[in-house]
Amino acid sequence: MSLTLTVNFFLLRFKNLKFLILLASVTSASANNLTWKQRSERYLKINFNRTKAKINSYIEKRYEIPQHFFLLRDQISQIKKISDKASKVCRKNEKLFECNKQLTTLNSNLISFAQSTRLFIKNTTRKTVFSDIKKETLLFDFFVIAQKRVASASQAVELSLSLDSLLIKYMQAYIPIESFGHVNDYFSSFLFLSKNIKRIDQQSLDQLTNTINYFIRKERETAHLSQRLKKNLELINLFWNNVLKIKKDQR
Repeated sequence: MSLTLTVNFFLLRFKNLKFLILLASVTSASANNLTWKQRSERYLKINFNRTKAKINSYIEKRYEIPQHFFLLRDQISQIKKISDKASKVCRKNEKLFECNKQLTTLNSNLISFAQSTRLFIKNTTRKTVFSDIKKETLLFDFFVIAQKRVASASQAVELSLSLDSLLIKYMQAYIPIESFGHVNDYFSSFLFLSKNIKRIDQQSLDQLTNTINYFIRKERETAHLSQRLKKNLELINLFWNNVLKIKKDQR
């Protein structure tokens, strides 16, 4: 009886192994069946996302920026996009339904933004250093703005401008004045990039390339960069060059 159970156990494992091998083969075959265009677009997206992730990681380590900053920045980007769209459609009286829809979405995003900000404030360690108190105060300012509810095009524009101004102040609390220019250029170029990287035109691609090259050059001019940060700059350059090569091949 024991021998039978043992044999059945190994037969079951063998069948499971064959299934896993078959599944891996199907997955591999599926990947191999991708067209050249699909492969190209896949690796374009991968290298584009790697470029952004590596720059964000570099900035986080180089300037000791907390991770919640990047979440706040992304949420503000989304709020600004909806706010800009709402301000346009709400100026047209014949699009009242679309206006109300955008305002509802905008206010819903503000609620989520307030919840995130409250959580960051709660998890912030209370400190007595002036610079840290200033950063915490700015988080409270974000929270106050997020309490507002937008009901018109003019309020949507005002919200967008207020968030822009406060985000810059929050960045300045972490990034020294000599580095703020090229770091802010990067954030501005990539944060509000409305076009899909697959469909971006040559002029916009050239502008992004100039922004990244300028960022790398200015950071390399900084004295006493660690070897790890220098390596990260090399990887940023590598990933972006891959993007450019793929875009060139796609023409």
